[in-house]
This record gives sequence, structure tokens and C-alpha cells, in this order.
Amino acid sequence: MVTVVQLVRASDCGSECRGFESHQSPSHLPASFGLWGFFVDDSAFFAFGFPFSILFSTFVEAKRRCALSLIFYSPTPMNSTLQQYWSAHPDLARQASAEGLDLSNGRLPLRAVLFDMDGVLFDSMPAHAKSWAKVCHDLGLQLTEIEAFMHEGRTAFSTINWITQRQFGRGTTEEEVNRIYALKCEEFNHYPEAPKMPGAVEVLQQVAQTGLDRLVVTGSGQASLLDRLTTNYPGCFGRDKIVSSKDTLRGKPHPDPYLLGLQRAGALQPWQALVVENAPLGVQAAVSAGIFTIAVNTGPLPESALAEAGANLLFPSMTALAEAWPKIIAQLMAPASQPR
Repeated sequence: MVTVVQLVRASDCGSECRGFESHQSPSHLPASFGLWGFFVDDSAFFAFGFPFSILFSTFVEAKRRCALSLIFYSPTPMNSTLQQYWSAHPDLARQASAEGLDLSNGRLPLRAVLFDMDGVLFDSMPAHAKSWAKVCHDLGLQLTEIEAFMHEGRTAFSTINWITQRQFGRGTTEEEVNRIYALKCEEFNHYPEAPKMPGAVEVLQQVAQTGLDRLVVTGSGQASLLDRLTTNYPGCFGRDKIVSSKDTLRGKPHPDPYLLGLQRAGALQPWQALVVENAPLGVQAAVSAGIFTIAVNTGPLPESALAEAGANLLFPSMTALAEAWPKIIAQLMAPASQPR
């Protein structure tokens, strides 16, 4: 279950937002709604943090009416979110406890953050989706742009195999994958260079200031983007800190890429890292690897797609994550693992 925490300046939103505030106050919600958020000074700010699956439609409507920012956290929701994380990974909880980690203090001994690339570090997914859809259409294959977003994170082989299995009831071949993926890469390179994702630089800077290692774990093999990681984000990612589609036989949604990322971060345990992902299959991969996962919804998919994939926290953008990062670390990272 994902935690969504909203902060709204009521004076900025007028009576419509104050209507949401009144409707969502604790006295108006039955206990079955599982509300464990809280409100802050109803004349200026109000915040609510709910189990996402219960009140998703409320957030969608609130986002339609007002510009909201996910920048407020309290110890209670973060502690509950971490309890949900351990509950979802009982084997890891037992292992961590056996190794002396106190699971009751609401903290993780963090040492690294693993970032997806497309849709997290680069605003490249629109061009990827259009390229996949056009090449598939030209070849008589069935794949829409929205499906490309939904299946982001797969390796080229996995993506094409999924298409051929659905359309023809057969697996693909290495020759077919090489031919189609070459056309896709050629099409992608016709688009303007994908810009850095707004907010990504700020997140990376804060991660470094926190003393955590930074790695990239991507299902992409797009050389034009992989080569830009070192030039667009200088000093952030050495080659040994990048896991791409070329490094694992199985890509996302399998956990293999993130498990390899943990190894490259220094043979870390899953509870010693965070993942930042924008794709449902990427979230599934990180969760399957047992890593606390932060989702950023930088594309056209509904928030529910990331919530249902198992994200622990959900933000509408990398900029919102950058704004929230200090409080996330203050409430999630064990003091012993913070830099002195």
C-alpha cells in the first residue's frame, strides 16, 4: 500500500479546496477508511495522508482543481509506511532483525539510492513511446504509445517478445529483436535530445550531500542516452555504477537489475538502499528485489498504476521529490548511517 501525502495552501486554492478540506476531515471519514494523516491549521495549510487505493479518486479530483505539491511529511505516516514495507517483505524483516537491525525505530541504515534513467533522469519517455509505436505500426505490429509507457523498463527482447506473443502467439528471435530495435533506436535519434528531467539535479545533489552512493539501474540499451549520463550528470555515475539492459539476462519487472545494482553499490542488503522509479514494471522490479521504492509519476499513466505496482511513496514529479527529500531522509534514514 502506497502512502500519498498532500500539502495544499488553502489560500491559494479558494473555496473549492477548502471544500475538500472539510469533506476529508477526520470527523467525516469512517474508521474503515484507515485515515492516519492529519490536518495543519485549516486557515493556511492542510495535509492528508491516506492509503492510496482508498482515496485515489479524491486526489485525482483535487489535482484537477488545484496545483498541489507533495512536500509535507510527518513521523506518523512515514513510520507507518516503513511498517508496511517490512510487512510486505517478512523474510527480509527476519533477516534484518537477526543481523541486529531494530525494526521498531522507523529507520533504515541507508547507503545508496538507485535511479531509473528514462522518465527519472531524462525526460525521454515521450520520444521512446512514439518511436516504439511508429516502428511497430510500420512493421504491422501492435503497440500503442500508452502501452509503451506501461511496459517501460523491459529489455528490447522482452518488449518485442511480449508483442509477438500477444499478436501471433509465438516468441521472438534474436534476429527479429536486433532488426526491430535498430529501427527503434534510429527513430528515437531523430527526436530532439531529451532534456534532463526537472528536479533530477537537485535530487542527485541532495543524495550526495546525505552521503549516499548514487547508481543508475535502467532497462534501456539506448547508447545515445547512456553516453549522456556522464556528460549531463558529471561526477554522479561512474561506469561501474550503471546497470543497463546489457548487464542482465532478465530485465524489469524481474528483480535482477536491482539486485545487480545492490551488488555494484557494495554488496548491500535491500534495506540499505532506496529506489527512484517512474514505471510500473520498474516499481515491480524494485519491490521484488526488496528495496524501499519511491515512485515519481512523470508520464501520462494514472497514479494507480504505480501504486498498484507496490510503490511505497508516490510523487508527481522529480521536483516534488527534491522538495521533500530533506524530510524523507530525516524521517527514514537511521542516524547512525547519516554522515557526521
